[in-house]
Amino acid sequence: MMLLKTKHLKFIKIHILFILLFACFAANGQKTKVIDKVIAIIGNDIVLYSDIEKQYLQFVAQGYEIDTSFKCQIFEDFIFEKLLIHHATLDSVMVEDTEVEDAMDRRINMLIEQIGSQQKLEEFYGKSTLEIKDEMRELMKDQMLAQRMQ
Repeated sequence: MMLLKTKHLKFIKIHILFILLFACFAANGQKTKVIDKVIAIIGNDIVLYSDIEKQYLQFVAQGYEIDTSFKCQIFEDFIFEKLLIHHATLDSVMVEDTEVEDAMDRRINMLIEQIGSQQKLEEFYGKSTLEIKDEMRELMKDQMLAQRMQ
C-alpha cells in the first residue's frame, strides 16, 4: 500500500512539474492584460492567477527582494498545498474551528507585535482586525489541513 502511495505521489509530482513549466513559459510569453484566470484545478479547489499575484505582492510588501520568476515557486507551493488538502479531505482529516480561531489569534498577535499596534496593523491592511481575520480564516484552515496531512 505504501509503495502504491509513493508511486502515486511521484506520478503527481511529475504532472505538477509539467504544469509548472507550462505555466511559467506561458506567463513569460503573455502580452495581453489578464484580469484573472484559473491556472490549476486540484480536486474541488482552484488556484487563481490572482492568488499567486497576491502572495507575490505580500512578499514584496514585506521587503523581500525577489524577481518575477519567484512566482513559479509560489505556484508550486500552492499546488502542493492544494494536493495535501485534497488528500486530507479524502482521508477525512479534520481541523476544528476552535483550532483555526486560536491559530488566527496567535497570527494576529504576532503581526501586531511586528507592526507595533493594532491600529497600525489595520492601517497597513486598510481593514479592521475582524475583516483581516475573515480573510485569513479559510487560508489558515487550509494551511492547518495541509500541515496535518503532511
